[in-house]
Amino acid sequence: MATYIQSLLHAQLYISQGKQRLMEQPWHLLHLVHEYFRPANLPKSTDPQQMPKRPVTAYCIFMSQVACTVEDVRLLVDAKIVQHFEGSDEHAAQGFADLCKGVVMDVDNIDRNYLKPIWHDLEKRHKSRAHNFWGGHSQRVAIALALLVVVVLLACVVTQTFYVIIG
Repeated sequence: MATYIQSLLHAQLYISQGKQRLMEQPWHLLHLVHEYFRPANLPKSTDPQQMPKRPVTAYCIFMSQVACTVEDVRLLVDAKIVQHFEGSDEHAAQGFADLCKGVVMDVDNIDRNYLKPIWHDLEKRHKSRAHNFWGGHSQRVAIALALLVVVVLLACVVTQTFYVIIG
């Protein structure tokens, strides 16, 4: 059973390849999986070919950046992308912001961050002038357009009243 669980975890890139020695004999299935996730003494080498891929870490860092403000969490909840069970959106945003506190990972390295293309597309869109204008000022633009419609309608009513009185 341990060999099968190890192959499943390796196939999903949750653990690195190779035979891992369990620290203690597991009592049940959940304990077995927990033992594979327990940190081991890693080699001191910093060669990029020895370091394993970490899709879970990349996803957590990505989410800590995407949902770190109350407005972001509210948007994700309203779009039914995220469902949190915190007391408020403020607590959820703080939880996302603190998700990877102290974690160091090269987010620009595609070997360790499979979300790099999505991350950079979002960053470009965020910095885009047109998106920032329409996205950031959409409420002001809608109010200005509504005010313009009201002024035009008021001018039409005044003109119609003027012609009715003269006629």
